[in-house]
Amino acid sequence: MSANVILMALMNAAPGQDAAFNQWYEERHLADVLSIDGMVRATRYRIAGAVHAEGTTPWAYLTIYEVEAAAAVSVAQELGRRRGTPALPMSGAMDEARLGWFFEKISERSAAA
Repeated sequence: MSANVILMALMNAAPGQDAAFNQWYEERHLADVLSIDGMVRATRYRIAGAVHAEGTTPWAYLTIYEVEAAAAVSVAQELGRRRGTPALPMSGAMDEARLGWFFEKISERSAAA
């Protein structure tokens, strides 16, 4: 499987709900999203508070989902169709404000010399 598209999802836990949010995300949400045809894999990140640039970010969590390029449109449609249903339930432990964007690959990965 070649993943030439990523879905970048930015989100927060609801106030005081980080543990419940992370448990739901790891134990339920990732499996639900990755069950969609065309999804390849996902990697989660948390803001590295001591290392981010000056200023603040409104997002504490980032998930990068790798998506098969040919399936990107159908994945986006299926996410919309399933969201909030038993196939892709949302959690009260996740803040309602969230963002997601699809990006297509334009170069190979570069490494330091």
